[in-house]
Amino acid sequence: MMNRLIESVESLLIVFGLRILWILPEPFVRELACLVGWVLSETLRSRRRIIEQNLRIAFGPDLSHARMAHIRQQSWINIVMTTVEVLRYPCHEEKYLREVQFEGIEHIIDSLSKGRGAILVTPHMGNWELGGAGMARRVPFGVIARPLNQKPLARLMDNLRAQMGMTVFAKKSALKGVLAFLRRGGVVAFMLDQHASRQSVAVPFFGQPAKTVTSAAMLALRTGAAVHFAHTRRIPDGNIRLRIQPAFEIESTGDLEHDIFQATAQYTLAIEAAIREHPECWLWMHRRWRKPKPGDIQKKSPGIGAKKGV
Repeated sequence: MMNRLIESVESLLIVFGLRILWILPEPFVRELACLVGWVLSETLRSRRRIIEQNLRIAFGPDLSHARMAHIRQQSWINIVMTTVEVLRYPCHEEKYLREVQFEGIEHIIDSLSKGRGAILVTPHMGNWELGGAGMARRVPFGVIARPLNQKPLARLMDNLRAQMGMTVFAKKSALKGVLAFLRRGGVVAFMLDQHASRQSVAVPFFGQPAKTVTSAAMLALRTGAAVHFAHTRRIPDGNIRLRIQPAFEIESTGDLEHDIFQATAQYTLAIEAAIREHPECWLWMHRRWRKPKPGDIQKKSPGIGAKKGV
């Protein structure tokens, strides 16, 4: 009873907050988002330590304090701006979609013409949600998502993604639905830039082993779906640019575990290259490296062999 009451209060607060956010003028909201992002970058000390540790791992001791501060601030501003844009999407749908610029969409169209669907591997860069909304206007588009712990927020995100035209697959029970979606000629996106403790392998990421989910590689090898790397970034005019690369060329040797490791390593290398090019657009406050042990980089993936019947 108490949990339902708390959820009801949370839902009311969310609706009230959204109504206010929707009616505020766009320039004011953007200025406010920048201010909030800057404040968070300077006041959340625990996250600040994580960001600085991550930047040292990625770029080494030569990264200046000024450059580190700039990346930290811009990363926070980007995540706040992304949140605001997603929440304001219902009342600014056409405006935001016009701001998404595509580069390389022909690569996806070419892969879909082969009749096996396509897989996108992508990081949390720029505004990945608006990038997904733009994709959903052009091709059948689905995403793998881990439900948020707060049920009202989880319902809100499900509704927003549905309005954006995306098909959402719950992470724990996604396999059957994703396979069917690919067979129907859909595109499924996997976010591969966060730590994964299960169904994962430790692959090099900025020179350090990082546990990375193997689902994208496993599906690609077993279905023949083409895999493309894509990422979004903010450009100086305020728009979002979504860049899609040609399909990866992954060799199948017959050793499933080896092939999954090699494919996942290639996907991760593409993510690293994009982050190196636009570090201010990435989600640095996530603990990507979890104290890897010596010799962690290997080609073993727990649980992979158990699903050979897929």
